[in-house]
Amino acid sequence: MLRLSLLLLVGPLDALRVAVTGAGGQTGQHAFRKLLALPEFEPVGIVRSEESKAALVKSGVPADAVTVADVTDEAAIAAALAGCDALIIGTSAKPAPSGETDESTGRPIFGFPNGQPEAVDWLGQKSQIDGAKAAGAIHVVLCSSMGGTDPGN
Repeated sequence: MLRLSLLLLVGPLDALRVAVTGAGGQTGQHAFRKLLALPEFEPVGIVRSEESKAALVKSGVPADAVTVADVTDEAAIAAALAGCDALIIGTSAKPAPSGETDESTGRPIFGFPNGQPEAVDWLGQKSQIDGAKAAGAIHVVLCSSMGGTDPGN
């Protein structure tokens, strides 16, 4: 589906260079691995840390296909997107249990240890889109899986 969608958007080209942010996460990694398997794409996986890059490389992803850049750092993300024809945004602030419990409800208290939603989902996505525009990218695809397994969502 992703392959067909991108081909319909831009037409047949030689190795469309597609940046995938959040390539170490659940949604971004799925898109990144799909593109790696298709000869008409030259994917660039963008991850936030060297640890995420190392995990992808250990799983068989070529090291030169992965770039480290924090989406909340405008200069770093702009540099990582240089030369890309398209961008798939697969980043999101991810909640995690803080280890504390709300005494009134008994439920765990969640926080955002790797960045607040405003910094990652708003400012980070803005930086990504601005960087893609500056790089001359012709398409941006925003992916989200938040609440995707909740039938009532």
